Amino acid sequence: MSSAFENAIEARAPRYAEVAVPVHVARTFIYRLKEWMRNDAQVGSRILVPLGRSAVTGYIVGLHETLNADENLNEADLKDAENILDVTPICTPEVLEITRWVSDYYGSPWGEVIKAALPPGISP
Repeated sequence: MSSAFENAIEARAPRYAEVAVPVHVARTFIYRLKEWMRNDAQVGSRILVPLGRSAVTGYIVGLHETLNADENLNEADLKDAENILDVTPICTPEVLEITRWVSDYYGSPWGEVIKAALPPGISP
């Protein structure tokens, strides 16, 4: 039996992750976090997500408790994230901020810019 405190923590835990993937697409994707991932998910961490027929390593650039009504997303349309790869985020807020700026300025996919900004060999 869970306490009211545990229920309040679960209610505030993010249910969705906004992920930038290092492929040539000009947008981020929203993935549903499995219950066991919700407390470990942090902005700046790497996350394994399905994309097409394979799984790719992406970067969490946002966490959300609810779906944004403006994006026309349905719960049924979302895919589940597969695994969180980092307990401690590898990208600081400053790295995410500058990579976002570079992405916007040069018209490059954000996930590719993040990957290029990290030391070689850090992403599988």
